[in-house]
Amino acid sequence: MGPSESINRALNTFFNGFGIPGYLEDNIPPGAELPYLTYKPTIPGGWSEATSFHARLWCPSKGGRAPILQTEDMISAAIPRGGLKIECEGGAILLDKDDKDWAQPLNNTPEGYLCEYLIFELTRLIP
Repeated sequence: MGPSESINRALNTFFNGFGIPGYLEDNIPPGAELPYLTYKPTIPGGWSEATSFHARLWCPSKGGRAPILQTEDMISAAIPRGGLKIECEGGAILLDKDDKDWAQPLNNTPEGYLCEYLIFELTRLIP
């Protein structure tokens, strides 16, 4: 397994730990039901290199913003100040967020949807 696949598996485990499914942005199964989270990681090319990537938290609009904000809060609370170290094959990654501006509502969503845009930083740690 290469570094990208290993990192994607580690992120998949993390993003699926909040009571809703998490999918790679280009791999949403047909008929997937809301709420769910999509993510598109940018894998750093080398050790100790950091990159930013985004995730999108999708919820039905009929429930209002409370469910999307609750899930956002759970994800935020899971990442301590300074980042969360996640072990993966061949090393580890450090997943972090900007405490101030990491989550923003996405405008112009399709009717019936709410979306929160989440920004993360990913660093490959030296094994």
